[in-house]
Amino acid sequence: MMSKEALTDLCARAVRAAKRAGADEAEVYAEHDRDTTVSFQKNDLDQVSEAQETTFGVRVFRNNSMGFATSNRPDQLNEVVAAAVDMARHTPADEFNRLPASQPVPDVPDQVDPALLAWTTAELVKMGADLLKRVLAADARVTVDTADLSVSEVVRA
Repeated sequence: MMSKEALTDLCARAVRAAKRAGADEAEVYAEHDRDTTVSFQKNDLDQVSEAQETTFGVRVFRNNSMGFATSNRPDQLNEVVAAAVDMARHTPADEFNRLPASQPVPDVPDQVDPALLAWTTAELVKMGADLLKRVLAADARVTVDTADLSVSEVVRA
């Protein structure tokens, strides 16, 4: 899992790169998402998937023109920044195209039980299978067409 500090560093590097590339102002948003999903279909385990992805978006202003580019490839930071600056060079200017005044953003504490994030894929499969078994045992008329059990963690900067 990519840390908040690493994402913040990615954002800072992108802002510096945007200024070097000719942007008057720049802002960057980044997030890293980790998701594990166990899917059931027709009263049986269907699939298990795990995914991790880091995405970031760069918005730049140059001579009151705006450009934006996004990617899920942090290793291509300079190319993404160049695309955003190039877009700003080719879009019409608008006197209101600029960033608002800078102000501190309060840090919001995590609102998740860390024990949830510690669950392994095998534990999620077992929990889902146990739940499916209990539901089907409760009433023979019940069928589970589709169901998902997932755990996601997102870090943002």
